[in-house]
Amino acid sequence: VVTIVAAFFYQDIVDLVTRPIMHSVGCEQAFSDLARREKGECARIVMNGLLSPFSLAIKVSLMAGVIGSSPIWLYQLWGFVAPGLHRNEKKYAVGFVAAGVPLFLMGAFLAYRTLPTMAEVLIGFTPDNTENQLPLDDLLNLITRMVLVFGASFELPLLLVMLNLTHVLTGKR
Repeated sequence: VVTIVAAFFYQDIVDLVTRPIMHSVGCEQAFSDLARREKGECARIVMNGLLSPFSLAIKVSLMAGVIGSSPIWLYQLWGFVAPGLHRNEKKYAVGFVAAGVPLFLMGAFLAYRTLPTMAEVLIGFTPDNTENQLPLDDLLNLITRMVLVFGASFELPLLLVMLNLTHVLTGKR
């Protein structure tokens, strides 16, 4: 259901996700910004192939549906796992989830904020007399991977605490 609703907002979702990169590497900028850019330091966002726009719309709608419905399916997952846990295990699980969600969101936000700088640096490697074309589906894959990797890396302190509580890793070594 959420995926179907997200399909109606496909263009808005793509604009939201690609906005930081479009402003940092896109050729369609104000005249004053273009005057400061060197030749070859901008890129055109393109679609490759006849089916690319349709498959991208499906992919974006599915990802937005999974993210948008995550509170529901995470609640269902908790309802499946919780009966098998002891009281103290539930207490730790709730604490780890309460700490893990904000940590992941902070990592995802950091990735979103660093994407423009990363894109500008990478576009700077474009040789002279060449045009850089960025396929939109590859660009969205890169953004998705960056958000997931940054979010997961922000979970490392939580993993260390978990390993310390299970005595796999101790602070005494």
